[in-house]
Amino acid sequence: RLLSGTVTNFNPNVDGVVRAMAKNKNLLYIGGLFQTVSAKTRNNIACITLAGDTADHWDVGTNGTVNTIVSAGNKIYAGGNFTIVRGLTRNHIVCIDSATAYPELWDPNADNTVYSLLFYQDDCFYTRSSSYCYCIRSFRQLQVTQVLVIST
Repeated sequence: RLLSGTVTNFNPNVDGVVRAMAKNKNLLYIGGLFQTVSAKTRNNIACITLAGDTADHWDVGTNGTVNTIVSAGNKIYAGGNFTIVRGLTRNHIVCIDSATAYPELWDPNADNTVYSLLFYQDDCFYTRSSSYCYCIRSFRQLQVTQVLVIST
């Protein structure tokens, strides 16, 4: 625990590398390069209770590394070096409904690996890929996504 400095028994038993974490209420979302968490198959992305158990309903799975995760309300945004999320094509970036564990229809189709995401105001975040800087903003009332791409 960060506040008390005491060591806890928290050990989700991840069989690989964790590169990203995001907390939402009493759940911790992790991403990286791994296949199992708490002896359950969870390819590169998982949801863990703060007791260290995997959430049974949250079996999303990607076909590549997850570098970054951001929690925003009931949505989980993930970016990395993947092209498939829960059987659906999502190139390098995905928005997942935290309750259903299914990818949203939103699909900005990034053309390269995503290394970082930052939640910024209402459904707006910035991301950095290896060759472009993206600013992605969803407008709920218009049902439109605006993507600004700036070459670096």
